[in-house]
Amino acid sequence: QPKLTLAYDADTRFSQRIRSQTEVLKDLVAYLKQHPAKGQHPRLTPIHATTFEAKPEDPEWEAARREFLKQIPIDPPSLDQPGTADRPRGYIDVRSYNDQRLETYLQELKSNGLADKIGVVSLGDEIGLPRPPAGDHEAFRDWLKRQGVSPADVVPAAGNDWSRVEYSAESQLKNSDPRRFYYSRRYEHAFGIQAMKRRTDLLRRYLPNAGIGANFSPHHGPMYLGEAHKWIDIFRQDGMTMPWSEDYIWQVPVGTQQMNFISLDMFRAAVVDRPKAKIHYYVMTHTPGQTTDNWRRQFFGDLAHGMQIVNLFEFRPVQAAYTENHCSDPAMYVAVRDAFRELQRFEDIVQAGRVRPGMAALLCGETGDIWGDNEAPFGAAKRAAYIAARHAQIPLDIVTEADLASPRMKNYRVLLLADRHVSRAASKAISDWVQSGGRLAASAGAGMWDEFGEPNMTLPAAFGIEHKALDLPANSQVTMIKQDLPFAISMDEVSVEEDGKRAVIGQVFGAKARFHVTDGTAETLASFKDGSPACVMRSIGQGVAGYAGFLPGFSYFQPAIPKLPVDRGATADSMCHLLPTEFNDKALEMFQATTLGIDLPVECSEHLVENTVIESPQGVAIPLVNWRPEPIEKLTITTRIKLPKGKPTLASGRSVKELESNSGERRFELDLDVADVLIFRP
Repeated sequence: QPKLTLAYDADTRFSQRIRSQTEVLKDLVAYLKQHPAKGQHPRLTPIHATTFEAKPEDPEWEAARREFLKQIPIDPPSLDQPGTADRPRGYIDVRSYNDQRLETYLQELKSNGLADKIGVVSLGDEIGLPRPPAGDHEAFRDWLKRQGVSPADVVPAAGNDWSRVEYSAESQLKNSDPRRFYYSRRYEHAFGIQAMKRRTDLLRRYLPNAGIGANFSPHHGPMYLGEAHKWIDIFRQDGMTMPWSEDYIWQVPVGTQQMNFISLDMFRAAVVDRPKAKIHYYVMTHTPGQTTDNWRRQFFGDLAHGMQIVNLFEFRPVQAAYTENHCSDPAMYVAVRDAFRELQRFEDIVQAGRVRPGMAALLCGETGDIWGDNEAPFGAAKRAAYIAARHAQIPLDIVTEADLASPRMKNYRVLLLADRHVSRAASKAISDWVQSGGRLAASAGAGMWDEFGEPNMTLPAAFGIEHKALDLPANSQVTMIKQDLPFAISMDEVSVEEDGKRAVIGQVFGAKARFHVTDGTAETLASFKDGSPACVMRSIGQGVAGYAGFLPGFSYFQPAIPKLPVDRGATADSMCHLLPTEFNDKALEMFQATTLGIDLPVECSEHLVENTVIESPQGVAIPLVNWRPEPIEKLTITTRIKLPKGKPTLASGRSVKELESNSGERRFELDLDVADVLIFRP
């Protein structure tokens, strides 16, 4: 006889029941059948999850499990369903293998005919990269020589004496020995990438179809602002081949769940030249915790920003789960199943396509990472600026310092700069890009220092200013917007002249830059209370450089966040699930001004509907995610890109109406609930 596994609800006094584990599964299947779904299951998209385990000795359990998997077919994170070489579904975790054992294991997989059927290799969960051992001086010197760096570049008094150059990446060297600190940190990054690459190279020799990666936690360090070397460079240098992270954001009061997409945009930058690489992402169904509507926003938003491998992580209720990340609300299973069937209607576009490149870019630089430029308040302000740009409907990509001098920058009309430290080479590249027609928009302190912590000589000159000081009062600091911004004290206010009067456009939080305008061609656009410049703009060559001496993202968010304590509720009316909507429109206009005269590729009549474009030979998909809590009727979408001529459809199956359009445009009208996808085929 099989064992009877009893399953308790969290509060049996409330539920008044104790069930067997089999009854829990059968009840869930019955609930799914009570809410029938339309459409077909996805066939092209790898969908992984840990769910109800097989119990061959228990026929009743196995029958219920088969019924569950008919409702929501998923690929377990194992070799149980390896798929084929054309559609590999095998999934292995090799974190516990040393190199010798790993090669033996890989040889066994090859001998058993499984090597070409493995699609996912996990190197670990929430990992960091290896670091050099203390006293790794010789290897550090060898690396510096390969970079063309001289001893005097690291230690100015060293002349040509390499023995005076020693590796040390300790933070306390920032002030006392900034050059050694900077180069040691860069070496540390390079060391970590190469250490991972050696393992990845071994795996690639045996597993030709596998994506190789590890889940990067967005919660380490400045949340949802990963370090460029780890989130981008390691993939560009083949240290790993499959970017992988998670959208576990609802319990983190960063500001809005929409900020999760920064991680995906960093990954898109990582694989921009890797057309076969796929982004693997956990779309967390954890309930109680996530809500069904916000899960749908995350799922379609993750697809919109590049996800091609879906992972639900722990997809079973608490009575059967292994971790605390269980999914215990039957309604979530219905939401997941229905969203998957909608995905089936455009998954060929997702799998064969790529997100259309942006027209604007946000710099995430290694130099800024080294100097901690994403620490409070600047990281929170950077996330806020990202959201403001998306609310201005600007298609946005992430770029690194290496990109700034590359042909890729010709694609961008606007560059957003929030990093205080920008290397000398990158600063020159930015200045040259502006000269050739780019539009630079920088916030308080951005670009005021170089890679050695010394005053930046290039970017302040581009703005036509002289930097004096950066004020950071303790009572105005913001680490996480929902948690801190409502209680921060305004440092100042920013105003502009309208009809001969001063009109306040926003409050100042977190940081305030004091600077002088030194170039007569620089125009003061806004001022602080005392009349000193708050925002200036200067034409350079064919382009424009603008500098705001405050953090506009905070000014944008400030009226949208109620003054309430943060909670960890699991309902739509909880603070952690609050969708901010009452933003500062005057601050938004600052972001919209960066694109004046530029036609947006897609524009929605409601700016809190996020849109992106996925292009492929099979067609075009335009995901639409509604960041308002209520549905929108008669949403109008204007497109100014080449689209297939076929009649558009919606993933939800709802109706869409094509409106009369001007030359070069197509306009559509539809009703939008939480999220949907506009699909175009030849």
